[in-house]
Amino acid sequence: MDSPLTLAHHYARLIWLLRHASGDIEAQKTALRLATVEARQHAVRLHLAGGRLAVNDTFPKDAEPVWRELEERFEEHRIEEVSISREALPAELLAIARLLASEVAADATEDSTLAAVERLATTTVRIGVSAAVYEALALDVERAACGARGGDVADGFTLLLDREHALVLPEARVACGRAVRRLTRPTTLRTVARLLLTDRGRAPQVLRILERCGADGVEAVVDQILNARTSGDRIVLCGVVGQLSGRRSALLTMLDDDRWFVACLAAELLAGEAAEEDIKALADLKRFGDGRVRRAVLRALATADGAGTTEALLRGLADSETTVRLEAVSLLTARGSARVCSEFGQALEREDSPEVLHALLGGLGRIATPDAVHQLSAATAPRGLLKQKKHPGLRVAGVAALSEIRLPSALTALKALANDREREVREAVGRVLVSVRYSAA
Repeated sequence: MDSPLTLAHHYARLIWLLRHASGDIEAQKTALRLATVEARQHAVRLHLAGGRLAVNDTFPKDAEPVWRELEERFEEHRIEEVSISREALPAELLAIARLLASEVAADATEDSTLAAVERLATTTVRIGVSAAVYEALALDVERAACGARGGDVADGFTLLLDREHALVLPEARVACGRAVRRLTRPTTLRTVARLLLTDRGRAPQVLRILERCGADGVEAVVDQILNARTSGDRIVLCGVVGQLSGRRSALLTMLDDDRWFVACLAAELLAGEAAEEDIKALADLKRFGDGRVRRAVLRALATADGAGTTEALLRGLADSETTVRLEAVSLLTARGSARVCSEFGQALEREDSPEVLHALLGGLGRIATPDAVHQLSAATAPRGLLKQKKHPGLRVAGVAALSEIRLPSALTALKALANDREREVREAVGRVLVSVRYSAA
């Protein structure tokens, strides 16, 4: 006999002895010892092919009773193959032989089959269960998801992931991976993600599942955030998104979601961690048709540190919607650079909305630089830009903005308006100057 077939013969005999001669310990030891010796010569793969058991892709010519019975044991236990390495340990050979020799319980399920394999935790002898076991387990998990049995879903999913991680046989890995992909569906993953709030002790288990599912896992958590009932739940779920490695690409894809609230949430979750390439995608405000989304994107850009974020925010000053322009003014005011001051001056010239004009004036007052004083004094002058806008109260707003700036040039500009022809302007300047004299006193 060739060595692989000899090993298979000794191993089949060991399993037969365990079943039919459990008291003959010496014979069992002999069979195990012979199988271990033969394993040192060749790695052997026992696997089912067309209902027959093959050894390294070769079918034995003589089908002995022990061999036919081994085929039956493989089928009953739903085991596809056993791979024995040249470093096979006697203890692991014996453990798997005992599994194959054991009776299959009448109520045995796919879960129990995989659990039995998991308990062995062998490293030098590998077991590959039938692809039907993985498929049946996936079906059980789907049924549990339909019944909202989150714990059962997580346990079944985890069992598949454990096997996927441990398998070294290519065919088995493919079969197990197929079952995992089958479970990467919204119904299943939402049931798992819900455990983050209903059974927080399972958080590590849930995170592992969501991480394995990539972008689909991120979407499942985002769905839970959208339906969160309390701010505390929302904070917990947002923290989970931050731990998932696939979050960035998933959130960038969600920015184009037809549901504006989904796109807004994606922008919010991206805030503070947008990479350089992400900033370029976010900066293209025209791609977002809904103004609410563009506002959320601007807020996300404002928290990013990459180059080009200020330029992107400045584009918001020319947006078609008033609320977006107001958001841009607020966010740019916090940056307060010379470039922002100059752009605010240009925006004052083209802007028609009273709300945005007031926001621009207030922004210049908070920036409070000499350039800001120059922009405000020129716009508030009797024949300045604000007079031409024909919106009541704008020049008074300009005076209020100048009053916020603690620079001598700002006080000079205010005194120049003390005798203005408009009563509202004179009164506003008078109140400011009285306050200044009172403070000085």
